[in-house]
Amino acid sequence: MRLDIPAFAIACGLVWGATGFCVAVANFGSPGYGGELIWVLASVYPGYTGTPNLAQAAIGALYALFSAVVLSAVFGGVYNLLVALRSRPS
Repeated sequence: MRLDIPAFAIACGLVWGATGFCVAVANFGSPGYGGELIWVLASVYPGYTGTPNLAQAAIGALYALFSAVVLSAVFGGVYNLLVALRSRPS
């Protein structure tokens, strides 16, 4: 079974972007919540500092969305390639 790469990439991007946004917003009300995740994202995404404000939450969500779309599209392409190689007659 092959993956629909655009649908897979968009779905993964939306889930990871929403996760990053929700964790950043939850950090507003409960400082320290998701602190390690926010620290990791701030170290990977340039321009995202992880400070608890709405602008930083939006920046982190956009970076997360974009990176997940790109990485899951690559993963989907490799997966489809391996499925095609496996189903090829010998």
